[in-house]
Amino acid sequence: MGCDNTGTLSAIFGWKKPTLRWASYDLICMIKYRLKQSLIQCVKKHVKGHQDDHKKFKDLDEWNQANVLADQLAKAELRMRNVVNTDSILAGQNWTLHCNGKRITGDVERLLRNNLHEEPNVKTVVHAIWHS
Repeated sequence: MGCDNTGTLSAIFGWKKPTLRWASYDLICMIKYRLKQSLIQCVKKHVKGHQDDHKKFKDLDEWNQANVLADQLAKAELRMRNVVNTDSILAGQNWTLHCNGKRITGDVERLLRNNLHEEPNVKTVVHAIWHS
């Protein structure tokens, strides 16, 4: 598995433990779950990002080309501004956290804190749903 983020690779394959403060906490947990369920043995490979800034795409190896394509697809998805279906439950997702009817994902601690303090005179309702 190639990735241009060493922290993410360390969290998925090794010594680093993701925390609720990470923006990609839920995604990393789901990737780890999928890798544990898989019969395929994955290995990590750090790929330096933005290699297409210095070289032509055709001159990059397959790992760097894949990284460039993944970045392009991610940027295209963000430009589309699609609304994410937060009602679906994905494999490896043990629980979901909701605050005032909105699902909290990513940097759980910061988002929850912001929700709790954004309207101090309004009762805040937080509940967690466990998915088995």
